[in-house]
Amino acid sequence: MPDQSLRATDFLTLPKAELHLHTEAAIRPGTAAELADRSGLPLPPIGQQHPTWPTFSAAYEQCRALIGSLDDLRRVVREVFEHAPAQGIVWTELHVVPHLYGGRLGPVEGLVEAAVDGIDLARRDGGGAGGLVLGVGRNASSAAADEVADLALSWAGRGVVAMGLTGKEDDFPSSRFAASYRRARDSGLGVVPHSGESGNASCVAETLRELQPHRISHGVRAVEDDAVLAELARQQICLDVALTGNLQLCVVPSARDHPLPELIRRGIPVSLGSDAPYLYGVDLLDEYALAHRAFGLPASAMASIAADSLRHARSNVDLLHRHSAAIERWINAACLG
Repeated sequence: MPDQSLRATDFLTLPKAELHLHTEAAIRPGTAAELADRSGLPLPPIGQQHPTWPTFSAAYEQCRALIGSLDDLRRVVREVFEHAPAQGIVWTELHVVPHLYGGRLGPVEGLVEAAVDGIDLARRDGGGAGGLVLGVGRNASSAAADEVADLALSWAGRGVVAMGLTGKEDDFPSSRFAASYRRARDSGLGVVPHSGESGNASCVAETLRELQPHRISHGVRAVEDDAVLAELARQQICLDVALTGNLQLCVVPSARDHPLPELIRRGIPVSLGSDAPYLYGVDLLDEYALAHRAFGLPASAMASIAADSLRHARSNVDLLHRHSAAIERWINAACLG
């Protein structure tokens, strides 16, 4: 596999973590078709552009609607972790926002238990390792954020590795939830909010200041402000970037306009994630191939992205140390052809 023409499949043997992945939109296409047929609900679209936030949210909610029971949720999670090794993924962090089910599947504790059970079932059958990120919607109340923090802390060490924050950033500042995230962080959980996708660089600055995150999902609009970029680099905050998602949600006009190379140049750690693979019609191997193809990143740079994903994962083991030899072997193979 010569360095200048790496394909998606060439990244299979590169050990990597997927840190930016949402449960409902990670449903397997065959499972989505089966659940849609069973429930009589429409099959969500695959690979369509979403020029506005409402159009994306509507498509995402179609995915959520297919999950009609705790057994369905358990299955969707199990299949995510079962499929991970087929992409060379050695660690997965799967985001789920319990309150967005609105009680439809019962108490939020039951959702977490079912999702953790899905991970455990996959692991017993040779699936990948990882954990859950319990999220809060930005339009939620501070009381809901406190409940998620309580829930995350009660499951810490038993399948939950972090707290996240999702949703449209306009009019919903991070500061409303600062106390909940501080409690999670002080107790050893990861803090991995979304920011800098729908919101501008000032939203990233506020998230840094108010939530003191370990990583940020997206964060790409930080490129609008040199001071914010400098702070991300100073703190070594990893940005979990979703290239295809940024294209389909029109965050950037084209792949070549994406700020990923500038983020790397400024010394900011980055990982790649498929984010909503069902809706975007991609997987993590596709995202690595896109980064390599669009920006001409050499094998060494692609390996650095994979290494950052392992370094900044919320695992209780040193994933980078465990997989460093395999990363070196991959670089050598990629460069020698």
